[in-house]
Amino acid sequence: MENKINWTKYEQASEEEKVRLLKEGAENGDALCQFGYGYHLVGKDNKTAMHWFEESAKQGFILAYHAIGFYSTGFKATLYLHSCAELGCTASWLALGLCYENCSEMRDRFLAYQCYLNSVQQEYDEERFKKMLGSIYSDELWSTLALDGASCVADAQYFLGRLYIDARDVTHDINAGIEWLTKASENGNWEATYTLGYFYAKGSFGIKRDPEKAKRLLEPLKKNVDKSQQEKLRFALSLCNE
Repeated sequence: MENKINWTKYEQASEEEKVRLLKEGAENGDALCQFGYGYHLVGKDNKTAMHWFEESAKQGFILAYHAIGFYSTGFKATLYLHSCAELGCTASWLALGLCYENCSEMRDRFLAYQCYLNSVQQEYDEERFKKMLGSIYSDELWSTLALDGASCVADAQYFLGRLYIDARDVTHDINAGIEWLTKASENGNWEATYTLGYFYAKGSFGIKRDPEKAKRLLEPLKKNVDKSQQEKLRFALSLCNE
């Protein structure tokens, strides 16, 4: 039974009332409400959240595939993320690459490489996916599910650069690695900028040591650093003074 939710009423409702309306719509079989209600349950009741994502996916709601893959691991994650990626979601290609690289039971770094490459090469129509969300769209939802196209591309560029340099199941190519890291850095990826700065500070992987260039890369990172990154940033900057 299709839900007859009043979206004007939804948009004017309090957050608590919005969740109630989504729950009612989900129970009445509306795919968008099922997705939205599932999202609101993440972190509170993950089992029920996954149930509603799966109900939404059964009706073909594309972003429900992404959500299931995003919050799953192993084969289930790869299955749903691949389905969503094939339907044009760059964010799913990135998440799928990370799954192949980091999930022990599915580890295949060459497949991860292919997914990252798809992330940077596939045209990503973000507006199409935002329109799918309609009235339930929020910057928080978009960010939580890592759906931002620019961030996805920059992250994928960073992971490609790292794979080329580490030579883990792909061709060892320092020049290609530096090229991808540079692109990622130019697109605002913190880790890519830090990695390049560290290489120039230390003189790594055939890069001639250049402390001044390293500082130009590393110093601005102080403005956007969390506690987990502070120590390694201080260490990289200390190398510039040796």
